[in-house]
Amino acid sequence: MRASRLPSLLLLATLALTGCQPAPPDPPAATLRPSVAPPSPTPTPTPLASEASFTPPDPIDAAYVERVLNRLYATEGEVVREIVETRAVSDDAAAQLNEIYTEEYAALVAEAYAGITDEQVQALRDPPGDSTFEVEQVLSASADCLFVSGRRQYRKVQIEPRDRTGEIDFVQLVRDAETSPDNPTGWVVADLRTRPIGTQEEDLCA
Repeated sequence: MRASRLPSLLLLATLALTGCQPAPPDPPAATLRPSVAPPSPTPTPTPLASEASFTPPDPIDAAYVERVLNRLYATEGEVVREIVETRAVSDDAAAQLNEIYTEEYAALVAEAYAGITDEQVQALRDPPGDSTFEVEQVLSASADCLFVSGRRQYRKVQIEPRDRTGEIDFVQLVRDAETSPDNPTGWVVADLRTRPIGTQEEDLCA
């Protein structure tokens, strides 16, 4: 691993150094009470992303990459919650990380998670939610490699995320033919690095 990747890896894996301002509170519920209670609405189930929904569009756009990354980070959220509870990276958690990262990168992420400290855990919500990614620009896209810029957000993960207005993330995804319940997207993250705004990062897909 090149030295330039280490800060980004630790940033990604410890969830304790970056983020943005907390999300605003939800608006208060309405106080009006009807004289006759209306029938309870049928809950709308949260749609499950199918493999078909991750079929790459032509051209590949920011919305598609964002959908892919957020699905991958939903799986990582499951791993984070288990690690916070057990303070260990189980075989199952390591296997889940291998589903969403390249083999090399998954090993580094697992190693960083294994070193999570009490102080870092105390900075997380109880329980921590899923991080998300807001894609700013698709810098390059092909059938087997994507390189995008944007920001990974930790509003639902950390109690007081750091203001990230001066930072930008660069993410590389590579195509993985095999899919699974933990990763139905057909993509895995190969690299994530954080840079100051205005940085011209090399295209990792070039």
